[in-house]
Amino acid sequence: VDITAANRGTEKLVAAKAEGADDTVSWGREMSEEQQLKATIKDGKKKYDAVIDFIGNPRSVQVGFGSIRTGGTLQLVGMLGGPVPLEITQFLFYNCSVQGVKVATLDAMKEMVNFLSKQKLKFDSEVYKLEQINDVFKRLKEGKVKGRAVIKY
Repeated sequence: VDITAANRGTEKLVAAKAEGADDTVSWGREMSEEQQLKATIKDGKKKYDAVIDFIGNPRSVQVGFGSIRTGGTLQLVGMLGGPVPLEITQFLFYNCSVQGVKVATLDAMKEMVNFLSKQKLKFDSEVYKLEQINDVFKRLKEGKVKGRAVIKY
C-alpha cells in the first residue's frame, strides 16, 4: 500500500512524510480546485484507488472524487463541513463508490487505530482536558492540530 498525504499546510506534509507517507501533495489555500486536481494526476491519469477525506466540505469531496481512479472509493469521515452536492451519475459512470460516517463510533476509532498500528504510517494524536475544548476547536479550525484531537474527561 502506497500512502499519499494531502494537506494545505507544508508543516503537516513534512510531518506526514516523517511518519511514513510515501508521497505528499500540497493543496494550498491559494490553489483553485482545478489546480488541486492537477496536483493529484500523474501522466494524465488519476493516481488513487481510494481517498479518505477527513474534512468533508464541498471542495475536499470534489477534489477527493476527482483524484480516484475508475472503480475507486471515496471514504468520508466526519462530514462536518456542511452539505456536499454530489452528482450520482459521476459515481455510476466511473464505477466508483462512496462510503462514510458522520462521526466515528468508539469501536470504529479503535478499529482504525488498530489498523494504522499495523501499517507503516504512524498515528498521532494530541490529548486535551475537557476544560480546553474551546481552545481545541480554535486549533482545529486553524488547522494546527497534529493528527487527532482527543478530549479526555
